Amino acid sequence: MQELQHKKENNLLTIDEQKCTSCGLCVAVCVRRILHLGEGSVQITDPAMCIYCGHCKAVCPTDAPRFSEGNEEFTSVPSKEEIPVPFLFCASCAIGEA
Repeated sequence: MQELQHKKENNLLTIDEQKCTSCGLCVAVCVRRILHLGEGSVQITDPAMCIYCGHCKAVCPTDAPRFSEGNEEFTSVPSKEEIPVPFLFCASCAIGEA
């Protein structure tokens, strides 16, 4: 518990205004409701309320939400083109198909 408290004290959520497109995807998934659409980018009402769940980073197509510490822990969702096609296998005929 002390490690979690230390992490929260040294962490800070920010929005990279150069990357933010104001699409609002992060606003919709923020469980603490601390994100809102502002002029030019998403704004954070109270960074101290953030629980660092990573939902905002997961849905952001431009990776605009940033955490001051441990930023690489969360990665943005890959584009549809980047997701590999699943390998399909027919158990009855033992034929695989991509």
